[in-house]
Amino acid sequence: MDKTTLRIAILFVLFLWNPYIASEASTPSPARDTVMASMLVSSPGAMIWQAGGHAAIRLQCPAYGLDNAFSYETDNAGGTLGQLLGQARGRYVSVESREYISHFKEEGRKVKSYPLNLTDMQIRRLWQLLDESVESGYEDNFNVRFSNCNSKAIDKIIEALDSDNLIIKDNRYITDDNGTLQKSILKDESPWATLVFNVGCGTDADKTDSWRTRMVPLMMETCFSDALIESADGSVRPFLAGNGETVVAGESKKTCQALSPASLSLILLIFVVVVSLLDLSGKCRKTVRVSDIVLLAMQTAGFVALALVSIVPASIGTPWNWMYIPLNPLPLIVWVCFRGKAICARFFVFYGTVCLLFTFAPMFTSEADTWSSLISVAIAVRTLSHYINQLSKHKQ
Repeated sequence: MDKTTLRIAILFVLFLWNPYIASEASTPSPARDTVMASMLVSSPGAMIWQAGGHAAIRLQCPAYGLDNAFSYETDNAGGTLGQLLGQARGRYVSVESREYISHFKEEGRKVKSYPLNLTDMQIRRLWQLLDESVESGYEDNFNVRFSNCNSKAIDKIIEALDSDNLIIKDNRYITDDNGTLQKSILKDESPWATLVFNVGCGTDADKTDSWRTRMVPLMMETCFSDALIESADGSVRPFLAGNGETVVAGESKKTCQALSPASLSLILLIFVVVVSLLDLSGKCRKTVRVSDIVLLAMQTAGFVALALVSIVPASIGTPWNWMYIPLNPLPLIVWVCFRGKAICARFFVFYGTVCLLFTFAPMFTSEADTWSSLISVAIAVRTLSHYINQLSKHKQ
């Protein structure tokens, strides 16, 4: 037996008998067995219903080279209106995280990752639940307020916790007497989305009741920074295992919106003032008449939109909406049925006064804002000018 063969034999014997070496060889590295869970949160997209960003669950298992993103996505049936009326459908989909992230990178959207402080068993249970949902292909209503990418992700996490409880402090979302953190974030990102959500929610826009109806993906870090997981034995641990990490920086571009709701409402007010002055002067009667028809049609269309959001069962709205005061069909009905009569003039002075008072609505409801006050002033100016015009005709 030569020396080389002897050395190999000795090393082989030592390897077999050395407990430390044997255990190291037979036991996989903890890092290789680790499964990890995190939430991927993207910045807003171009659509109104994407104004709050998008959320998905990322699950990784380095031992098997698995890195998947599970996202609850919509078919976008009916576009934005379908989202608000709850007519769109949603289901869980699974793609490789690299592919999922690249989609947002191509759109120039930022993506952050928030590690979840779940146990190994809970992560494996979460993976199983998500795999089953994807494979079933089951579709459910997609509602931008109640049943969306964010709520569906949290629902699955809560289900995977089993006997543990997720404790979320709902009252931390209040930002002022009338608003919510959701409103303040969206207002900076998309003023039109803020208008649609706050008006569409009706009286619920004033509620700060629960993370489920208040939260959007962009609020992940703010809302869950102090959330806790309570175990069956009474011990607690943070829900998030650390601060968010930027996965994709995104493009630092400022969304260019030619007209904000307030700017458009101001233009409308100026237009109404000009029409009213023409009416009082007795000039351009045909132009005034056509303008009145258009304005009354726009006001009635606003009412129809509000009514749809309130009546359709799966929509985001509530039965009562404060915007019914400036946006309702009564002025059109009175104008068509009683134009030129005393009752029409009385109604317009009453309704104009009510609209003037409604300019203070932002002080007591989140549904109203600067734009609604300007529209209320415009309606008041036009209705009161009708009244003044009727008085001058009677005097003549």
